[in-house]
Amino acid sequence: MKPDHGLRFVLERASSEHTLAHYRGAIETPNHSVPIEITVREDDTTPDGLGVEPRLGESGPPEWDEQKRATLLRQAGIMARSAVRGARKDGLPPPRRIQRWRDL
Repeated sequence: MKPDHGLRFVLERASSEHTLAHYRGAIETPNHSVPIEITVREDDTTPDGLGVEPRLGESGPPEWDEQKRATLLRQAGIMARSAVRGARKDGLPPPRRIQRWRDL
């Protein structure tokens, strides 16, 4: 179900074999659904030991400029990293599903 306003990040874990977690999903707006993929890996160069690589599957709605796309990718990456970090801290596997709404 698409949001009435704002946007929803919906991510499903696709795998966790060679990475901590690989997610596929969408950024959903009232009028669009934009595919997204996020990979969370171990990275010794970061304070929490996690690196994240978010990618949009397409450029998104015409009203999304480069700055908006970069902001949404950064937010999606932060959400996935936080969810994986929390599960890891509790000794659990990465979450199977991550869903968040934002009023943007």
